[in-house]
Amino acid sequence: MTEMGKAAVFMGVGQPFEITKYPVPEAEPGAILIIITMATICGSDYICGVENLIW
Repeated sequence: MTEMGKAAVFMGVGQPFEITKYPVPEAEPGAILIIITMATICGSDYICGVENLIW
């Protein structure tokens, strides 16, 4: 069974992010696969997105 990951996808200005599932790819020979367990968003990016401010 293929391992599944999740991603928050930007759908457009004024639209909510959409959580989608995707198959985790296999690492190619000589490569590594990095698994992100947590991410954050910059405060100014949040303000621009939520309050629709233009810098």
